[in-house]
Amino acid sequence: METKINSVQAFILAGGQSSRMGIDKALVPFRGMPMMQHSIRLLSELFTSITIVSNHDSHHDFGLKVIPDAFEKIGPLGGIIAGLRYSTTEMNFFMACDMPMVTSPIIKSLLEAVNTNGCITASYNGKSETLCTLYPKSALPLLEEMASKQQHRLYDMLDVLKANVVDVTHLCESNPFININTPAELQ
Repeated sequence: METKINSVQAFILAGGQSSRMGIDKALVPFRGMPMMQHSIRLLSELFTSITIVSNHDSHHDFGLKVIPDAFEKIGPLGGIIAGLRYSTTEMNFFMACDMPMVTSPIIKSLLEAVNTNGCITASYNGKSETLCTLYPKSALPLLEEMASKQQHRLYDMLDVLKANVVDVTHLCESNPFININTPAELQ
């Protein structure tokens, strides 16, 4: 059995409004369990500290620490800021709850790049995934400044943070970063 990582905290971003799904995406069944449970199971294999970032009371039922988004209605940036404010480690892994196809080898490939400076993000076929990324706590002032200036696009954030990109295409048969946002995508 591999040793779990305690020098990096993991955060599951689940504070979205799920407006396109019509119900809370984290609770939607996918392959026999709520989507959130897929994230929890995966991250529990790798990390000793996992926190859910969410404004939904029902997420307390998963048995993990739940913290609220730092800002409402600015999207995942508010969740990342909340996680970095809460964190006690320099490096922090963030993943959206609606990406149940992410695998352990993908996350491990990002963790292997931690000796590099700054943000470390995964990419599949040349497209970076901002919600399967390691963010350093030291980036918090920059991210708070972006939020205060209403700059909420996560891809802009990757540019500002000069993200190191780890290509995980060779680890996947298909795109592991597909977000399940609608009932049609769930099918």
